[in-house]
Amino acid sequence: MKEFDYELMVTSINLLVEQFSGNDWEVVAHNLSKFVEWEFEDYRG
Repeated sequence: MKEFDYELMVTSINLLVEQFSGNDWEVVAHNLSKFVEWEFEDYRG
């Protein structure tokens, strides 16, 4: 990565998130998981 553009990152994330809807967070998160990796995806405490 040559440079980090915070505004571009926020705009890109907002455009992605705005594409999804659901009755609860689990539905939305499931749809988002096809495009992003979660930090604690397979975490076992």
